[in-house]
Amino acid sequence: MLLMVALGMSFGSCGGDSDNLAPLLATAGTSTVSPADPEGTVIVNIGSGSSVWLPIGSLTFTNDGNFQLGVVTYPFIYNIVSVGPVAGLGFINTIPQEGWTGEVAAQVGNGYIIRSDVNSNRVMTYCRIYVVGYTDAGGITIKYQVWDGIPQ
Repeated sequence: MLLMVALGMSFGSCGGDSDNLAPLLATAGTSTVSPADPEGTVIVNIGSGSSVWLPIGSLTFTNDGNFQLGVVTYPFIYNIVSVGPVAGLGFINTIPQEGWTGEVAAQVGNGYIIRSDVNSNRVMTYCRIYVVGYTDAGGITIKYQVWDGIPQ
């Protein structure tokens, strides 16, 4: 009986310890709990075949279900990359070196980064995007934030 009480106490304390690890797991990207949206987060619906103006350029949600960027001429840089499935906007915190393009499949639960050199001075401005879900009208709901690209 004493052994059962001792085991029960030790297992009971494990639950408390795992609760203390939750912030560490979230930081490591292994949590499925989304952190609070970063300051400056904007939520917007984009209709199928429609565009929305982001602070760094236009973004279209095509009828085919893709994100497509507006046309930009040289020497400007304006492209997008998928970072794959993430638990929320706050989990998009690194910038890939490869995979940048002008059009990419828009998938619920995935994160994306748009980069823009709006002044053609090779100083990048970034916008991170998280796809929340589809709207009843066949559009898509996204969260976005203009971001300096520095891991948080």
